Amino acid sequence: MDIQLGDGLSFDIFEKTNVPCSIIFTTAYNEYAIRAFKFNSIDYLLKPVNPVELAQGIHKFKALHAACKTQPPAVDLQRILKSIQLQHPAYKSRFLIPLRDQFISIPIEEIAYFFSEHKNTYLRTREQKKHAVDSTLENLETELDPRAFFRVNRQFLVSYPAIAAVHSFFNGKLRIYVRGSNEEIIISRERAASFKAWLDR
Repeated sequence: MDIQLGDGLSFDIFEKTNVPCSIIFTTAYNEYAIRAFKFNSIDYLLKPVNPVELAQGIHKFKALHAACKTQPPAVDLQRILKSIQLQHPAYKSRFLIPLRDQFISIPIEEIAYFFSEHKNTYLRTREQKKHAVDSTLENLETELDPRAFFRVNRQFLVSYPAIAAVHSFFNGKLRIYVRGSNEEIIISRERAASFKAWLDR
């Protein structure tokens, strides 16, 4: 189960209904580990998820389930704490972009935001140059440092330095303005709380 969902945190699910099954939490952040202890967590994996660690988590579930089918598996505190102590995974620091008959490398610091348009993905530099990217916003979310980029809605993935202003909008929504651009980006009421928490890190 991913912790950060499009409309909030998955922890909200457990406050509204009983989830008896075992859970492997996945997230790009490490500060939710303590909170995950309260639920039927058997593992806590940082994104991008390592296939080997995921396989180990599933193997641990099978072993615990076989040993005691009537009780939920115990939380492996040592493994969770170890995952917290691991360094953040290596995130992309630049993008190689084809440009006519050559290639250019754009450092991540020069990118204001990524966006989708007509089923294609593009990046916009701080100098307002637009380049196609051979990826999806979903993949970019796992490749970029979550402390520097935030998925504000289905169409935009915005960098923190590019945010010029944040304004309240009707019905609990937010409207953000990007530096050097007339672009207005609307954040839904469901994403607004997570976005403000991200700004307050």
